[in-house]
Amino acid sequence: FRRPLGPLELSFYWDACFNGVAVLINRLELEATQGLEDELLAEENVRRAWLRMKQRFPLLGATVEELPGSEKVEFILRESALHTLRPGEFNILDDLETLEDALRYSEKLQTENTVLDNNNLARVWIARQKGSPRTLHIFIPIMHFITDGIGNAAVERELCQEISRLYKDTTVNVPPLPARIQALLPVEAYSPAMKLSLPRRRWRSAIAKVIDDIRMKKLSGGQTLPMLPPVPVGTPPRSRTMGSPLSAALSRKIAQGCHALHVTLSSALPVLSEIAFARVLHRLRSKGQISDEDWEHRRRQPMHFAGPINYRPYLDRGWLRAGGWNEMCIAISYYNFVLPFMPTSSALDETGAPSFSALLSPERFLARARIAVAEAKYQLTHPLIDEFHLLLMPKRSKHRRATAMAWRARQVGKPLPEDAPRPSSFEAWAPYVVANGGASLGNRDLIIPHEYPLPPSKNSPKPPTRIHLRVAQHDMRCCTGELYLGAITTRGVLAFFSCIDENTFDTEMAREWTEEVKNAALYYL
Repeated sequence: FRRPLGPLELSFYWDACFNGVAVLINRLELEATQGLEDELLAEENVRRAWLRMKQRFPLLGATVEELPGSEKVEFILRESALHTLRPGEFNILDDLETLEDALRYSEKLQTENTVLDNNNLARVWIARQKGSPRTLHIFIPIMHFITDGIGNAAVERELCQEISRLYKDTTVNVPPLPARIQALLPVEAYSPAMKLSLPRRRWRSAIAKVIDDIRMKKLSGGQTLPMLPPVPVGTPPRSRTMGSPLSAALSRKIAQGCHALHVTLSSALPVLSEIAFARVLHRLRSKGQISDEDWEHRRRQPMHFAGPINYRPYLDRGWLRAGGWNEMCIAISYYNFVLPFMPTSSALDETGAPSFSALLSPERFLARARIAVAEAKYQLTHPLIDEFHLLLMPKRSKHRRATAMAWRARQVGKPLPEDAPRPSSFEAWAPYVVANGGASLGNRDLIIPHEYPLPPSKNSPKPPTRIHLRVAQHDMRCCTGELYLGAITTRGVLAFFSCIDENTFDTEMAREWTEEVKNAALYYL
C-alpha cells in the first residue's frame, strides 16, 4: 500500500529531513510488581509487545520514499513489515546504571544526530537499570509526521498495556492492512468539508484566502527575546528543554485561579509569557545590554503568539467514533493571534525589573487573557477552519523544504539553494516576528494512566496491578530559531517548560524567562 503524505504530514517530513528536526522523544520508566519483574521486563516480552504495537498502529512500521523528479513523498506500508523487526529497530542498552544515565541518554537522543530516517520512522531502546531490577527504561523516538501529543499518549499507554498483559503471541486480532486503509489517510481527508461538492470546496477556499490575506496584511512588527549572532544557513538547531515545576499545592492554586477567572491556562499562557518578557527585558536594559533605541522599538511592538492546536475535535465524527480519537497519527493545526505591546514601568526593584503589581494590574491581566480567549474562540469556531488549515500548510512546507535542502547541500559541499532561508528566524515565512510558540498540554494523567493492565471496559473491575508507570517524559528536537513555551500537569504537579534552539537564544536568558512565567502565574492566578 502506498499513499502520498498529506499537507500537514509533508510539512513535518521536511522538518525531519533537517537532521531530525521535530522528532518526538518519549522516555518511559516502568516499575514491575515484586516477583513479576523477570517475566514482565524480559527483553522477549517487550519485543513481542512492540511487534503487537506495530500491527495496532501501522505507521510505526511504515517507510517513506521521495519520488524522483518531484516534490512528492509517499508512505509505503507492507503487511509483512508489521510482523518483523528491521535491523536496529529494537535495541538493548547494557550500560544504564542510574536515573541520571537515563536522563543523559534521553538528552542524547534530543541533541545529537538523529537516529531516525526514511526506513525507520520509530525505534526503541530498552534498559534494565542496574541495582534496580524492577525498573525498566524505554526510549522511543518517533517522527513527528506520523504522531502528535495524542498519538504519543496512545503509543505509551498501549505499550504499557501490552507489556503488562504478558502475551505470548506476536499477532494481534485486527483486520488485515488492506481493510484498514480508510483509517490511515491524511488527516485532511477527514475534514467535514471533504463531503461537500468540488465547486463548493473551491468557493470556500477562495473565500478563506481572501479573509486570510486581509488578516495577514494587518499583522506586522513584533519582538522576541534578543537573539545570538546568526549561524550559517543550513546549521541544524541545538535543542534544549528546561522545566520549572511547582508543588502540588501551588498547582492546585493555579488551577483554582484559572477556574475563578473563567480562563484556561492555554489562554493565560501568552499573557504570562508577555509579562515574563517584560521583566527579563527590563533587567537587560538596567544592565545596559539593550540600547535606548532598541528599547523604544520593543516597547511599541505588538506581541504575536502562535502554536499548535488539537485538530481532532474538528474532524469527521465517523472517523473519530471508529477510533480516530486515539489513532497514532498527526492531527494538529495552528493558531496565531496578537496581544497589545508588552507592559513597562519605571518603578524597578533591586534586580532591575518592575514588580508584577507595577507592571500590570490583575484587572488588566484578565482583560488580556480574555483577548486570547476571544481570539481562540474566533479561530476554532470559524466555519472555514479547515480551509485556513489547508492554506497554511503549503507555506509551511515550502519554508521547511528549503531549510532541508540547504542542510543537504551543506552535507555534500554543494552551493546553497537560492531559496535557502535566512538563519535564526522563527517561522521565517510569516510577515511578523513571533514572540514565542507554545501551548498547554493539559493534564496528561487523564490520557496516560499510571497502573497496568487497564480494565477491559469502564465498568469492568480493575485487575491486579503488574506495571507502574513512574515517568512518561516527552521532549522534541526543536526547529531552527524556536522559542517554545508549554505547560503540562502530571501526577497533580504543574510544570512550565521551554524548548529552545541554543544557536538562536541564550540558554540562561531563556531559563530566566521560563522562571518568570511561573512567577507570573503564581501572582496572577
